[in-house]
Amino acid sequence: MREFIILILVAAVLFVIPCGMLEARGYYVKERVTLALKKSPADSSPAAGYASSDDYLEVRDQSGNWVKVVTPKGVEGWASLSYLTNESPRSLIIEQLNAKIASQNDSVRMFQESNKALEKENRELKYKLSNSALEIQKSKNAFNKLKEASSDYLNLEQSYNKLAEAEKLKAGQLEELLKENRELKLSERIKFTLIGGGFIILGLVLGFAINLLKGKSRQTGYRL
Repeated sequence: MREFIILILVAAVLFVIPCGMLEARGYYVKERVTLALKKSPADSSPAAGYASSDDYLEVRDQSGNWVKVVTPKGVEGWASLSYLTNESPRSLIIEQLNAKIASQNDSVRMFQESNKALEKENRELKYKLSNSALEIQKSKNAFNKLKEASSDYLNLEQSYNKLAEAEKLKAGQLEELLKENRELKLSERIKFTLIGGGFIILGLVLGFAINLLKGKSRQTGYRL
């Protein structure tokens, strides 16, 4: 699939997209040509050097169908325009496309590596999120238990308060009963004291009366 895409791109560049024209700036040596550069603009002139296929030749001068050029290696000479072209050679285009494809492949690899790193980070985040969810659930359970315990505690506290109030009320009632009991005992003691005193007084009175009667009878000669 990748090779098919590459072929389509090469065909589009070679046959659809026209190359820019070079205005007397430079030419490429045509394909499959080893070009002899002449010392003068004539076929009979001796060679000053050679240029290989697809070399870019910088133009320095022109004379009719001849141009004075300089090769990438610095060799200077005259070349016929029939062996030159201003269109980018296919090999250069393919090289540029290969460079772009290599760059794209590098980008794809970088994206893949980045994607792997993101997937790893995503897995770690999911794991942490899962642990966080468990911790949250544990916290919720603990909170619910504490809430239930607090509710039970409140109920117990209310029951205790009610019992404390009842005990307090009973203690008050008991204190009242004890007070009444003490008062009753005191009144009984007073009553018994008064009764006892009455009996003592009555006994003294009776004794006094009896002694008095005995005295009278002795005076009259009667005995009782």
